[in-house]
Amino acid sequence: MKKKRTRPNLLTMVVRIVIFCVVVFISFKMIQYGKLSVYLQSLERDQRVFKEQIEELKNKIQYAETDFFIEKIAREESDLAKPGDFVIKFTSQ
Repeated sequence: MKKKRTRPNLLTMVVRIVIFCVVVFISFKMIQYGKLSVYLQSLERDQRVFKEQIEELKNKIQYAETDFFIEKIAREESDLAKPGDFVIKFTSQ
């Protein structure tokens, strides 16, 4: 007895199409997730760098507010001196 090959019915075709669409959708989402993961890592790395820069700038601000720094700048750039100190200038020839 020979078996007749029957064409897949409509329901089977619809199920196959739905499964295919779900697989394609999940594949695209996985690719998108991978790209977003790389982007997130990049942002986290940038955030660490910016936090380090903020700390460096805070330290520079604290140093700039010290009396030692203010006196140093006054001596070097404005040729100011404390009472009793002598300012020596060198001229280029």
